[in-house]
Amino acid sequence: MTALIKRSISCSRKHLWINGSSGEGFFSSVGGRIFFWLLVLLKLTLVAQNEVLAFPNDSAVFVKFALSGVSELGPPVGYPLWLLVVKLVGVPQRIAIELLYLFCCFYLCKEIGRVLGRRCSLALMFLLFFSPVSFHLFDNALSDALYVCLVLLCMGLSFRLIQGVSILGFPAYLFLGVVLGFMGVVRNESEIIFAWLGWLAIFLVWRVRKWQLSRSQSLAVARNFLCTVGVVALLGATPAAFHWAVQGVWVKTLPQLPSHMKLLSNLAAIDVGSDRTPRISVSKEARLKAYAASPSLSILKPHIEDEKNMYMAASHAAGLPAGEIGNGWVWHVFNDAALAVLPNPRTVESLDAFWGKVNNELESAYASDALRRRFVLHPFISGGPLSIIKSLPAGLLAAYEKVFVFMPNQLDRQFASDEFDELALRRTTLVERKVGNIQLRGWVAALSAETIPARVQIGVPSSSDTSVTTWVDATLHPRDDVTSSLSSRLGKAVNVLGFEVKNAESTQRGFQLRYFTNRGVLLSADNEVDVVRQLNSAEAGEFLAAIDRFAFSGDESSQGLRAKIQRDILNWVGWGVVKTVGLALVCFACVAAVFCLFFGQQRRSNEAVVLLIFIVGVIFQRLVFYGVLDRLAWEVEPRYVAPIFALWIVAVVLAARSFWVYKKPSFQS
Repeated sequence: MTALIKRSISCSRKHLWINGSSGEGFFSSVGGRIFFWLLVLLKLTLVAQNEVLAFPNDSAVFVKFALSGVSELGPPVGYPLWLLVVKLVGVPQRIAIELLYLFCCFYLCKEIGRVLGRRCSLALMFLLFFSPVSFHLFDNALSDALYVCLVLLCMGLSFRLIQGVSILGFPAYLFLGVVLGFMGVVRNESEIIFAWLGWLAIFLVWRVRKWQLSRSQSLAVARNFLCTVGVVALLGATPAAFHWAVQGVWVKTLPQLPSHMKLLSNLAAIDVGSDRTPRISVSKEARLKAYAASPSLSILKPHIEDEKNMYMAASHAAGLPAGEIGNGWVWHVFNDAALAVLPNPRTVESLDAFWGKVNNELESAYASDALRRRFVLHPFISGGPLSIIKSLPAGLLAAYEKVFVFMPNQLDRQFASDEFDELALRRTTLVERKVGNIQLRGWVAALSAETIPARVQIGVPSSSDTSVTTWVDATLHPRDDVTSSLSSRLGKAVNVLGFEVKNAESTQRGFQLRYFTNRGVLLSADNEVDVVRQLNSAEAGEFLAAIDRFAFSGDESSQGLRAKIQRDILNWVGWGVVKTVGLALVCFACVAAVFCLFFGQQRRSNEAVVLLIFIVGVIFQRLVFYGVLDRLAWEVEPRYVAPIFALWIVAVVLAARSFWVYKKPSFQS
């Protein structure tokens, strides 16, 4: 085995062409070592005052799940496990994720350095270290930050295998399987992971044929690769196996409960006689038909169809028609409703049994033609294969555009800050919020003679917990100018109350207004200046209200040289040029590479070209996946495609370097 490994390394070095430096590392010269450690020091200095922010929603879910011990069903378990391990080691989370990112960048550049050479790989390391993706995304307790690191690490391991350095060595395959398998429990992206493995298998087969390895060597490569696939599948299934052993149900996360996914498929398959609406797999009309066909499901109707339902409100705020629930929320709304209705004890088994009963009723309705079934490719894809093909160009473009949308700097919201402090070991001196002052002036007029405005309050987020609203009384004064204007316009006397707030402490610009009258209270969240709005309430009556002046003196962005450098990198005008020129460069390099490899007279091969084609394939897989989701499933947030930006930097450097193939020949096939 040792001889085979040495032979593979020898073959790899034989076929590299750049300055004869295939084996050079970062530390082969004093200058390289100094430059490397300077980069590390500069990056750590730049983010020294960044800290994990206490945010609601996904960040809080991960933190609370980790503190609960990760034994119950919840979000993907990989990132909470990372949080727990880092806490156990005693390293603040913001420092730990930064160190992991630097290591993954170092390893990737080390492996690609066999092709690029020392100087070019150090330049690539500089670009990766100071990538805008690694700034404020890492300030959030989100799995996306960990996923960026794991993707870079996997790319380095894949490069190692493709170059042949460890093509016959088992440890590299095992390590790759462990990392890819862990990725499978960090995010619900198993499709991308196995697509990555399939793409890697093609390159390994090409490498085996190119080097004309013996039958025993080829079998060794095949066995090692199958072992990688096995490790990925095993680790990916570990959470499901755990919950099967403990709770009797094979499931990785609560939304992925098999009976629940089958329910969504049955609901999405209901033919309502109209075309599917993108991002709405389970329409309101389909839900109403399902309630009529399933007595068990109809029990949940008051909860699901409640207009105050947060999921319905969020869907409407996202631009979906009133009464519809988007795919991003329909995943949760049925489970939440069932957990609210089911009798105690509410266990995973009881929930699974309930969905099984609902599915049986829906299947019976399909069998009796009470419901008409239509084809469903996936419960979250609003359409069939033809819809996917039609949406792919626009989806690819949308996903690619979001690669260059970076997470901005944000102030800490102090949501459940004690839990964030405990788990992330936050350096609290770095997350103090800057409190500003809101100043506003306005008026409110009652259109009914029976209604008299009496009091006005402004509501701002609490400085200790932004989920809590603090109400401040406004100063009242006459507004004769508004009284005379409205009275002449309406032809009747109106009751006008002027109000003013001079110093309401707040951590953000947003606020609410609460109007008190002799008949009740009316709440308004509208805060546009110089816009007269009509407000109606059955209890409080009918009003006109407006804000004349508004000012916020708070500083909404952190100060200092470090923060300024990060903002300048994020807002660099050159990113638009990189987005356009980089795409053209990579596409042209790939076309030239394919022509050179397969149609050129000499059929020259080049390691930079091979690695470029591989990484572009991985990027394309992710763009297709998220492009389809963005068009047909739900709006993809830019943080989901953050790993692509880091890979894109590597691809652009490889594309620029691969053009040397026309100047420097390598071996001939």
